[in-house]
Amino acid sequence: MRSVLALSLFAALTFAAPAQAQAKKAPVKAAPVKAAPAKASAAAPAVSMAVTPGSTMDNQISVWGILGYGFGYDLGYGLGARYQKIVVPANKSFLKLTNGIRDEIGIEGGVDFAHYSYDYGFLGDSYGWSYNEFSIVVGGVWNFWLNEKLAVYPKIDLGFGFGSVSVDIPGVDSSDLNTDEGGLIFQGAVGAVYKLDRLNLRAELGNHYLRLGAGFAF
Repeated sequence: MRSVLALSLFAALTFAAPAQAQAKKAPVKAAPVKAAPAKASAAAPAVSMAVTPGSTMDNQISVWGILGYGFGYDLGYGLGARYQKIVVPANKSFLKLTNGIRDEIGIEGGVDFAHYSYDYGFLGDSYGWSYNEFSIVVGGVWNFWLNEKLAVYPKIDLGFGFGSVSVDIPGVDSSDLNTDEGGLIFQGAVGAVYKLDRLNLRAELGNHYLRLGAGFAF
């Protein structure tokens, strides 16, 4: 009986020894897990906050020729000049315009000189009148820039004219007539501006004048 127990114990020790040896081996290190490389985020495009000022009539001097009408004489002609200063620029306008249209409000003042004359003959006699007027005007103008080149505008002018009339009538002395004209001026007009590289072309139609000319930055 003892021999049987001894054999059983010997067999058990024989089979357990390899298992214990296997358990005492160094533990297997787990392979490190490589983290997935982070994708490089695309750089956000830089947004420019600069505001393009665009075209303007600020500090512009305009000189033009005048064709006059509506005084009861023949077609008149003359010269004029204007200076414009913008008081409400496009970035401060209260209008919310679309399609790239910008507006600005300015004050424009200057001078005009116009000459009118009228002559006719009857039964061998000739008659004639002439009228000269020098006027000082100032008004408000509202420019609407349709693009960087073209603008349209309405305007209202107030001013005072100094005028004189001379007559050529046989037997009549001009000094005997009340020939002084002029006085207060109130006139409305619409116009257009087309900008070139260094100057702008202007056309303006008012209730007594057609003005055509050019301007440049002061």
